Amino acid sequence: ACPLVRITNDHPPKVGIALKKRAVIVFARSHPSATASSYAIRGLLRFLTSQENTARELRDRFVVFAIPMLNPDGVVAGNAKCDSE
Repeated sequence: ACPLVRITNDHPPKVGIALKKRAVIVFARSHPSATASSYAIRGLLRFLTSQENTARELRDRFVVFAIPMLNPDGVVAGNAKCDSE
């Protein structure tokens, strides 16, 4: 099972912002060799959960769904894409 992180502001939106928020889906670590994506998604999650004005605005406007490790079994075992032949 892959952990799913949901980031948004649940309070009523500001005047002028639509009631329906658009969804953004981000994921990392679909392959064992994609180690840089761990750092990238960690930085993104830290920023989106910060008190920065831009982060607050993004949380007001969007619902972000993040999967930090899309392929945990493959990453832990080191299984990359392979051809059976």
